[in-house]
Amino acid sequence: MSAVIKIPKLVYFSTAVLIGLAAAAIVIQDKEEDNTPPVIDVGSESITVSASASEEDLLAGVTASDDVDGDLSQAVVVESISDFLTDGSRIVTYAVADNSDNVAKAEKTVFYSDYKPPEFQLKSDMTYYSSNTTLNLAEKITASDIFDGDLTPLIKLTDDNIVVGQGGTYYAEVSVYNSAGDCSKLKLPVFIESFTSNPSSPAIDLTDYLIYMDAGSSKPDWKQYISAVRPHSNAAETLSADSYESELIIDDSNVSLNEPGCYYVTFEYIGDNYLTAITRLVVVVR
Repeated sequence: MSAVIKIPKLVYFSTAVLIGLAAAAIVIQDKEEDNTPPVIDVGSESITVSASASEEDLLAGVTASDDVDGDLSQAVVVESISDFLTDGSRIVTYAVADNSDNVAKAEKTVFYSDYKPPEFQLKSDMTYYSSNTTLNLAEKITASDIFDGDLTPLIKLTDDNIVVGQGGTYYAEVSVYNSAGDCSKLKLPVFIESFTSNPSSPAIDLTDYLIYMDAGSSKPDWKQYISAVRPHSNAAETLSADSYESELIIDDSNVSLNEPGCYYVTFEYIGDNYLTAITRLVVVVR
């Protein structure tokens, strides 16, 4: 006959208490667990701001609340901003998390009151001479915009049609994207003069070598873009306006201020011994 093992009643009682406590802990834990995300109120469906608007500007009027943590408005962040849509707007995505790591997101449409696509600049004019054996166009071209600042490293340049050493007017295509997905393209005129560069020739310096104008603008006084005329290109000496204006020729026949496009103004100065300085101002009408 096998022996019968008797378990004390105290053991039964202790086991029951432990099981009961564990069950109660599970129930309490279930009640305390927070799976409900906060709610973001973006206010109006769309806003119009400056292209230089800060994150604080984009968060104006945006609030958030949570059923456990209460007001979370100060915790809302701008998670992302989309590329431009076809109507010129962008979608701002807001995000906020509560203390249980529940995340909520919401969107709002943003329009810009003063946005301009990326713009190109020229460090000097695009005139070369038949004596040039190479043309490093990239070193003269920069680009920037209000979102990203300097975009120069992102410029793509195509100049396949230029014949080095052969006089003529050619075009180099430049393009650049900003972080908003907006692309600017331009066909820049490149000039190769058939005569050889002479350091004794005069030189014309401009305040800008590329300007943007709105279509329909009035014709400006092109002389305002001349910063100096030097009697020799290898000298710092400059001439007074009285001494060079009679020999200065400004040709803007290539420019049409009523039609968008890329044009140029030619400045020509004839100095001593009939040596000539030629400089161009690129005019982009948009």
